[in-house]
Amino acid sequence: MFEKIVDILKEFLEKHFLPFLSSVVITGIVYFITPNDFTVLTKLEKNFYLLVVFCFSLLIIEVSIILIRKINNKIYYSKEKKKHDDRIIQENRNYLYDLLDSLSPEEFDLVEYLVNNNNQYITSHMDYVNNKFNFDTMFDSRRYKVKEDEIVSIDLYNIDKKCSYKKGAYVNQFKLKEDIYENLKYLKKKTGKISKF
Repeated sequence: MFEKIVDILKEFLEKHFLPFLSSVVITGIVYFITPNDFTVLTKLEKNFYLLVVFCFSLLIIEVSIILIRKINNKIYYSKEKKKHDDRIIQENRNYLYDLLDSLSPEEFDLVEYLVNNNNQYITSHMDYVNNKFNFDTMFDSRRYKVKEDEIVSIDLYNIDKKCSYKKGAYVNQFKLKEDIYENLKYLKKKTGKISKF
């Protein structure tokens, strides 16, 4: 029985030696500054008063250590998450740069136009769009029969000019995929441009 108590005390002191020692010091200081006629001291008597002060000190120290560890863990994981997020952002940025570098100047101008115009659909004849662009990579598109009297859109050959499509015409409307648009928009906001150059 006595050996078990010794083992428990030994294990406790190995794990909590510094808090134990600090509590002993705090207990000594509190007892030293406590007046002899202090009500709690006289009611609890010296030994029990010292035990209460010791246990209370030890409890505060242990709780403080637990809180500090939790805070440090949160800070550590927050820093690691930021590093991970930054790496993902850089990988996305590099992917977009490579994708944009593979475009012709005309295609790049259209991508830039869509980024600058909140990714509003561009309307064009279906055959031109299907032959010219790699939709699977960058664009969402839909085939559309014009129901309005007229749709006015930019000329894909010259974005400074306009083209109009009359009611009943079959067209293709396309815009950047939402994730690509959001990333390019973020890139433009951060760097002022959507390309390396």
